[in-house]
Amino acid sequence: MDLRHLQYFLAVAHELNFTRAAASLHMAVSPLSRAIRELEGEVGCALLTRTTRNVELTEAGVALLPLAQDILARVNSLSYLTNLRASGNSELAVGIRSVPASFTAMLIERVFEPAAPRLRVKFRANPVREQIKQLLIGDIALAVISEPVDDPRIAYLPVMVEQAAVALPDTPEHRSIDVVLPYHLRDLDLMVGDIAYRDMFEEYVTAARSVSEDRTPVIGGFRFEVANGGVAAFTMFNPESPLHITVQGPGVVIRPLPETVRYTTHLAWLREREGLDDLGVILAQARIAFMSPVEY
Repeated sequence: MDLRHLQYFLAVAHELNFTRAAASLHMAVSPLSRAIRELEGEVGCALLTRTTRNVELTEAGVALLPLAQDILARVNSLSYLTNLRASGNSELAVGIRSVPASFTAMLIERVFEPAAPRLRVKFRANPVREQIKQLLIGDIALAVISEPVDDPRIAYLPVMVEQAAVALPDTPEHRSIDVVLPYHLRDLDLMVGDIAYRDMFEEYVTAARSVSEDRTPVIGGFRFEVANGGVAAFTMFNPESPLHITVQGPGVVIRPLPETVRYTTHLAWLREREGLDDLGVILAQARIAFMSPVEY
């Protein structure tokens, strides 16, 4: 059995859409569909039901899903160990979200360099959902994410806490705000990303005049939407945060939310990789380095 076929199957099972799965794998739909048919031929039954609108897992597909995840995670772990022992100069793939540059340096200096000096860390920037998918299939060994998912196979360590904030149009009224409360958004349209869908932001989302997703075609494009007036957006109060940097500028004021509204970032890994012959040393160093999360 070609292990790539299992990886392709996991991508389709996760997306339930061949076009999106192909895009995540950086391949065309036709060879992806052909590889799934070949896998079905090898196992002797259909793994997916396909219509013009939907893709669903069959009973066999549901049964294969955890087995495929386990196989690929173990293969990835074995490859990592073999390379590390053979060369002493291996690579470790780490998923990461938008974090301050100083925090990335902290991970390297406090965790990876003390635990494995010859280890070369490759950071891969991706949204939380994509990181979780890559973690489960073994494409990355660790993930730096903002929102834990309820999956018993994954363990988490809080590593960073940030003060949340709101970017507002630069008006005398908004400049006078010390701490943003829900009623401050009642006359504003709120542009949101994944950050807004956490329970702690619900009051703000409900209080806003309207809510829409940030669909501006350029990075930081919503800064111009805020500066033009009538629009607000969630961000971080820390000036080092990429979310702060992309929204700050003329016509925009950034004010913090209450101290109780804090945004926690976690280091995540598969529990089965906690052994000392795998990620154990790195994880032990991480627990020492982040006995309490770094605060921004």
